[in-house]
Amino acid sequence: MARDWNSYFRLIRALMPRGRAWSPDTGTLKEVLQAEGYELARVDARVDSLLLERNMLTTTELLNEFKAEFGVPDGCTDVSAYTAAEMRTYLNAKLLTVGSLMPQYYIGLAEALGYTGVTIDVFTPFWSGLGVSGDPCGDQSNIFHWHINWTYDMTKPGQDGDDIDCIVQRFKPAHTVVAVNRVGPPFDNAFSTAFYAMPAADLTVGAFTLEFDKAFDVAWGGGFDATAFADAFKKPGGSYFGY
Repeated sequence: MARDWNSYFRLIRALMPRGRAWSPDTGTLKEVLQAEGYELARVDARVDSLLLERNMLTTTELLNEFKAEFGVPDGCTDVSAYTAAEMRTYLNAKLLTVGSLMPQYYIGLAEALGYTGVTIDVFTPFWSGLGVSGDPCGDQSNIFHWHINWTYDMTKPGQDGDDIDCIVQRFKPAHTVVAVNRVGPPFDNAFSTAFYAMPAADLTVGAFTLEFDKAFDVAWGGGFDATAFADAFKKPGGSYFGY
């Protein structure tokens, strides 16, 4: 049905103030209506923007309010260098994160933080009739203990596992006890062999000496020769690392 615009404008005109000052010829009425129209349009636009601001993935003006609502920064993740887009994604993840009983969930949390080689050990007690020879023996409290393990990446020296521990402790099942375990690259004889292969000039000019190699060779499979190890780090004069 077509709108009868003439009838519409006649109705508007009938509702307008009367008098010589409001005559269309003076332009006053037009200016008043334009001023009111601009303000109503501004308010309408702000209402539209509120539909975007209520969503953490599209908010801009209320970003700080959302951060305060979700306790960010929370002590688990350093968000000081986050862009607005990264912060929106992080806040939305906090909204959707509710925890889980499944190991893969916590592996995913650690991998999302950039950690690799993540595994989980779930400890169980030894039950008669269920346990077999070779199974670890533990008491009944072991059923509530588990470890999350991550492999130390030497190319990422800033990773210390503190953020994993903070997040996992927050979302773990409340009745369980979890520990974060860093798995470092194992030492073997290759370390000693590789060190010994370095040119002697490099070892005598720098902080290390061939004693470093000998310290690794002593009692292989046991402890270090502490004296030889310390002597290997010392340069003449008692300084370390060439400083």
